[in-house]
Amino acid sequence: MSAFLQRFILVALIFALTAPCLATAGDAPSNDIRNAAKVGMKTFLRPERLDYLHEHGFESQDDIDNAELGEGFEIYTIQPDKLLDESTPQDLQSLVTSTNHWSFLIRVGGKAKTVVTVGLVDGKWTPVEYGSSGFAETMSAFLATWPASSGYEYRYIRVYQVPTSLIELSNGGKFVGIIPSSSLLELATKRPIKEYDPKIMINMKDALAALRPAVKWNIERWKRPTERKSQ
Repeated sequence: MSAFLQRFILVALIFALTAPCLATAGDAPSNDIRNAAKVGMKTFLRPERLDYLHEHGFESQDDIDNAELGEGFEIYTIQPDKLLDESTPQDLQSLVTSTNHWSFLIRVGGKAKTVVTVGLVDGKWTPVEYGSSGFAETMSAFLATWPASSGYEYRYIRVYQVPTSLIELSNGGKFVGIIPSSSLLELATKRPIKEYDPKIMINMKDALAALRPAVKWNIERWKRPTERKSQ
């Protein structure tokens, strides 16, 4: 083997070991996480709550009986202090962190009705949040457009300070694009958006540029007690 080829292989190996990889939702939730979600689904879908469950698309006891726990995905977020620090180059790899929460779709006859969310509480996976038919419909539309069966992987990233969200989409470990929520697309395009479209993508630069001023404004707003009292 030539010295040149040896050097080439060494450089390639170093790059492979040190280059940042896309963290995706390719890993399935553990049994503990999924079991906690099943407990949460049972707690939420109690028959005596049927009147309330109408708001989440459950029309009858049959809907409750036929409900199934669907896809689960980890919830990530962007740390605001890092987002607002423009002194160093930024990408999602450096900004995103896990929230230790997972959301699961609840489906009836294949249709997403609502969600159940579990979180790590005192070292144990526990149901912490229920409901949101709009979120269930949004994620169901995304999953149908970019199916795992075609090799697509993703990270769902929620920005709590705005609030808004985005999905980092990849395929085979290669970055594909950013799918913005309707609210983030409004921030990026500065025009009203009527409905969510999972086919629309924006680039990383535009996503971060739209998020920074909105996050900064909201943080500064809630630091001013007099302004909060006047609203």
